[in-house]
Amino acid sequence: MGGAADAKKAPFGSSLVSVFMHADAADVALMVLGLVGAIGDGISTPAMLLITSRIFNDLGSGPDLLQEFSSKIDENARNLVFLALGCWVMAFLGE
Repeated sequence: MGGAADAKKAPFGSSLVSVFMHADAADVALMVLGLVGAIGDGISTPAMLLITSRIFNDLGSGPDLLQEFSSKIDENARNLVFLALGCWVMAFLGE
């Protein structure tokens, strides 16, 4: 008699295929940029923890040579600035 009983079930994932089937080149480019932004934004927290742990290790070990100690701290501070700039860029790609 028709109706819902005769309707075929859509296979799993068909809606995902439909998204890519109806997307043009600009849509695909935006989806790829969004994916890259989301991955970059997700990696930022573990990277920040890694850099911060290096700073704490350098501070905890104490200055053997003052010049070497200062250069390690400066290097880690520079890495945090680069990470912040990367997070800033990735946050705009992810949206």
